[in-house]
Amino acid sequence: MRKPKNTSTAEVKAAIRRDIDEGPRRPGTLLPTVREMTDLYGGSTHTIMKALRELEAEGIVIIRPSVGTVVAPNSDTGSQLIARAGSGRIYPPGQFARFTFCGKDLPPEEIAEAFSLGDDEEAIVRRRERVGGELVLSQSQSWYHPKYEAVAPLLLEPQRIIEGSFMYLMKKTGLRAATEDSWVIGRPANTIEAGALTLDESKTVLVERTIIKSDGGAYIEYGISSRPGHVPYPVRVQAPINI
Repeated sequence: MRKPKNTSTAEVKAAIRRDIDEGPRRPGTLLPTVREMTDLYGGSTHTIMKALRELEAEGIVIIRPSVGTVVAPNSDTGSQLIARAGSGRIYPPGQFARFTFCGKDLPPEEIAEAFSLGDDEEAIVRRRERVGGELVLSQSQSWYHPKYEAVAPLLLEPQRIIEGSFMYLMKKTGLRAATEDSWVIGRPANTIEAGALTLDESKTVLVERTIIKSDGGAYIEYGISSRPGHVPYPVRVQAPINI
């Protein structure tokens, strides 16, 4: 049955977001065409396109010319996380974090260099899986300088921090976040990712790096997350974050 044409942009947005949050539209999947959405959600093609553009601006979907609209991978450490952190809801409804390791470990070379650490110096890391239903939707790791161990001890505990790790660290240290630099690349899954994530036949994962720096230019958090993605694409965003 065709939905009425007088459906508003806000109603269409809410319906699309509900389908994404509840599972039918998973990250990395292609949404129906605009014409199909007029039947599913109602509204004119203009209303559907306006809703999609607004959702793209909010980081929910990605509109790709000649391909269609793809559900965007939700960032574990970027600006969407920061926006949700104040409410205590780090993940969308129906999803939760399962911590696999929280403590100190030797960081990858790129992170050791960012934090100016020695060859054998460990950093704080929080490794987690984002779970929805029975599926592991993403794997992520958030790295912090070891000097924060005493002032922010919860970073080393395998438990949820209500306001989120990043906001907790800023409260404990008085740091002020000034810039965020995020970029995503597609690559073949490694053995760990292939075993944990539900991948399509391409076995491609989207790997996102998110770096947050203080107003003095120091690294506050270095995050890396990987998630399924059938359309590899490079994206880089640099933006001020006045927190």
